[in-house]
Amino acid sequence: MSRDEEGRSRVRLRPRQGAQHRFGFARRWEARRRSQGSSKIWLLLSMDVGAILLIYLVTRQVLQWIRGG
Repeated sequence: MSRDEEGRSRVRLRPRQGAQHRFGFARRWEARRRSQGSSKIWLLLSMDVGAILLIYLVTRQVLQWIRGG
């Protein structure tokens, strides 16, 4: 579906071909990627910090167990 000057939807009389199709796909892909925001980055960073914290706590417990404390 395309939009005319007034914003109404209209049916294309012929399907997109070649570059028209590829660029339309790229525009939709970029718009979707931008709308998702940077939540993936924060999710990955928080998982990394959580993993580092878990490794630290486990290592500390193992060292205490080895020392007999």
